[in-house]
Amino acid sequence: MFYSPKKLEVVMEKFYGGNSVTSPSLSKIINERHFDRLLGLIKHDNIAVGGQYDKTKRIMTPTILRDCKPNDPVMQDEIFGQYYRYVRLKM
Repeated sequence: MFYSPKKLEVVMEKFYGGNSVTSPSLSKIINERHFDRLLGLIKHDNIAVGGQYDKTKRIMTPTILRDCKPNDPVMQDEIFGQYYRYVRLKM
């Protein structure tokens, strides 16, 4: 594994504060339709870090997704949102 979820959580907490959903550094998703689309792209079993959201405020924390497969919905579109995809490569 090339990343440490614990280290990433520490960095996220330093950058966004203890409760990143309430951080003033996060911007809102443009509208509810895009918020729902982004939320529908993730499978909650592959969230490495983040994944919190507040639908009423249309805010999502930066989220790192692990073990994404090429056919996963999150890999099919260009995403202008809070998701960062982690893909393992065989060398």
